[in-house]
Amino acid sequence: MDSDALPPSSKRPKVFEGQDGSQGKDAFSRLSDEILVHILSFCSTKEAVRTSILSKRWKCIWMSVGRFIVMIDRHVPGSCVHSFLSAITKHKARSLMLCLPKKGEFVLPDSLFISESLRTFFLSMHCTLNLPRFICFSSLESLSLGDVVFPDDETMQQLFSGFIVLKHLTFSDCDWKNIKEFTIGSSTLRSLIFAQMVFDKVNFFNCKIIISALKLETFKVYCYLMVELLPCNRLSLVEASIDINQLIVRQPKHNHRLLKLLCGLQNVKSLHLSDQVLESVSFFRLNSSRRNLPLFNNLTKLKTCYRYIGRAILPMLQQSPNLKSLILSKGVKAEYQDMIGNIIPGCFKSCLKSVLIFNMSGDAGELCFLKYLYENASVLERLGIACSASSKLFEDVKKQEEIHHQLQQLRGGSCSCKIEFHEHPSDLLKTFGF
Repeated sequence: MDSDALPPSSKRPKVFEGQDGSQGKDAFSRLSDEILVHILSFCSTKEAVRTSILSKRWKCIWMSVGRFIVMIDRHVPGSCVHSFLSAITKHKARSLMLCLPKKGEFVLPDSLFISESLRTFFLSMHCTLNLPRFICFSSLESLSLGDVVFPDDETMQQLFSGFIVLKHLTFSDCDWKNIKEFTIGSSTLRSLIFAQMVFDKVNFFNCKIIISALKLETFKVYCYLMVELLPCNRLSLVEASIDINQLIVRQPKHNHRLLKLLCGLQNVKSLHLSDQVLESVSFFRLNSSRRNLPLFNNLTKLKTCYRYIGRAILPMLQQSPNLKSLILSKGVKAEYQDMIGNIIPGCFKSCLKSVLIFNMSGDAGELCFLKYLYENASVLERLGIACSASSKLFEDVKKQEEIHHQLQQLRGGSCSCKIEFHEHPSDLLKTFGF
């Protein structure tokens, strides 16, 4: 019979038949366990678990995926949670995100705290963290703790003694009411993030956290400073970012706490300070505490979100003798022009090479600061300006040329400093290599 006369169904590849043509063995069943695990790694934890009902072979394959995101419903019994976590720990989970509901107490299995395979662990539990006697996370590199209630100082030290290779640590909205003092001294820790966005007035002054991880490179703080953060001044940080909440700006005790934090960052190379931090700097400077600002000898890059130059930015620059790059991400406002003219930070004459200013409209106050900068920063090589969208400065080429001409006249017409106008801050940062 001519092949063209065969029914269409007879010419289709038999993708659901075995190699020998026998029926009943699908394509998935012919795949190795390794390939099936790889396929399941693209599924959510819920979808992967559902495959366990397909057959006896599939019952445990999902446990070998190694990556689990577990959101426990408040109606799930604690015993089921315990059994489930024991099972995935037994099957060498490498990554676990565990979110427990706001109810009662959950007892995590002892096997979880001696895992040899777990590398990434995110835990949000809204209750007290109870620990076994022995803890050893021999492979854990990244730990995030959210909404955890720590029972006492001893438990905290016990927990952190069990991290052998920990590199990244994050605290988010944890409850510190039972903690008086503990030390983060891991010799392997590279980055630390401390976020406390839930305000609790009662527990403002109870806890001190000493940070003495000497290999720490990155430190970021986003909080109300409800706890006292005390970085060891021997830290050689590459990058630090500090953002405090508006509620504490004009409270002397909290500003004193901020000052202690800044003193612990005196060896940092790159520093990002929010407007609230600099408002606090302005406040305790006006209260005769400026002499207590640390000297940032290693600081080469400073980014601020504050417009008022005289109040806090220039005092910070005075304490940064080796600064090379300055980013003013909220623009500038020269509020005390006479006072500003009398302050010339040392870095202006020796090392400040580039300044980036965002959100500029080209008004008289901004131009006054540009003239002050251009006239006094004698080694400045690049001045980048991101124009305000509302001002239309980027489209006004004539205005740009006028600004450029006025600044050049301050250096006798010299073009030793390149002035660049950009429409978007992202373009400016990319051009300057930030």
